[in-house]
Amino acid sequence: MMVAVVVMVMVVVVMVVVVLVVVVVVVVVVVVVVVVVVVV
Repeated sequence: MMVAVVVMVMVVVVMVVVVLVVVVVVVVVVVVVVVVVVVV
């Protein structure tokens, strides 16, 4: 039973980390595009 709970928690943590990474990547891309547009 405890193993299932631990696995579920780990899956949730991994999903949260993936979402955070995606958000960071999107923000970085947007910033880069804005900088390029402003500079050019």
